[in-house]
Order: sequence, then C-alpha cells, then structure tokens
Amino acid sequence: MPVSAVKITAGPAFRALRTISLLLLAASLNANASLFDDVKRDTEALSAYSSRVPGTEGHRKAQRDMLAHVQGITNVQVWTQEFPVVAPVVSRAVIKISNGPMAGEHPIFPIWPDLVRLKTTPSEGISGELTYVGSARLDDLPARSLHGKIAIMEMSASENWKQPFSMGASAVIFLGSPGDRAVQPARWQCRCPPP
Repeated sequence: MPVSAVKITAGPAFRALRTISLLLLAASLNANASLFDDVKRDTEALSAYSSRVPGTEGHRKAQRDMLAHVQGITNVQVWTQEFPVVAPVVSRAVIKISNGPMAGEHPIFPIWPDLVRLKTTPSEGISGELTYVGSARLDDLPARSLHGKIAIMEMSASENWKQPFSMGASAVIFLGSPGDRAVQPARWQCRCPPP
C-alpha cells in the first residue's frame, strides 16, 4: 500500500539536528549578505572614478587601488605583467567662438575612434562656420552644401552622424543633455568617452 504522508516524531535528536540546520542556514544567509555587501562596496568604489578607460587618471588610480587590495589578501602571491595598449589621449579639446553671446573658449569632449584608426585633429585645429542641422535627417540638412562647415547636431540622433559628412562638413559636434546616450554605438561604430 503506497504511503501518502509520513509523520516524523520530533525527538530530542531530531530537534537538535533541526536547530543545527537552521543555524547553518542562518550563517549561510549571513555570509551571502556579507558577500553582497562586499560586492556592492567594491562596485561603488570602482564606479566612483570619473573614468577607468586606459590612459586616464581614473584608470591608473583604479589599477593601483585594486592591486593594493589584492596584495593585501593573506597567502596570495601577485604577479603583474605590463603591456602596451593603444588608447586615445585628449590633451586639450575646446571650441573657440569668436563673437556673439557665446564668445570665448568652451570645453568639448571628443568622440572616440571608429574601431579602425584613432581620430586626430591637426595641431592648428579645425575651423569653420557652425551650422545647426538638428537630427541630421536629410530634410534637416541645408539645401546648400555643408562644405567646410562644422555641423552641430543633437546627440539623440547620433545614428545620423554620417549625413553631415556626406554633405561636405569638416566636423560634427554633438549637443547633448546629461541623460543623452548614444543608443547603439556598436552599430554606428563610434564611442563616446565619459567627460
């Protein structure tokens, strides 16, 4: 005859085993909470650097701090190996506006490489008339050529970045708000560095 339920009598040995099991479970949950807290703390510490992109000060600090942390672990041998990494370095990036209410120098943040070669700007810079092209859709672009001009476009339409160049623009500057992000940078092969 099949048994549909089994009744276990909880004697002293069973109660002791149940208590030990509950204590082990509580210790395990506490250890997981501690692990979670450790991961959260480490993630917050690493994300506090302005950037961790190779070549930046944030990268050097993060590398130094992580190495010191690992070297501080008991019975852990640490070996390091250095190797060169090609990374763009921005020494200075400004836009100079010669007249009007915005006259002066204003910092800009260059967009990173297209995965083929590093972008470079001639030492004398790039100059040209600034022309706002909105979202850079074909109907946003001026009927006349953008030849030699610098197109100013919205970051939210970054996938259209090639359009101004096809009309002869010498450069494109993206206008962005703090919440703007390049939607699919891998698709249009451009990377935006953190400011």
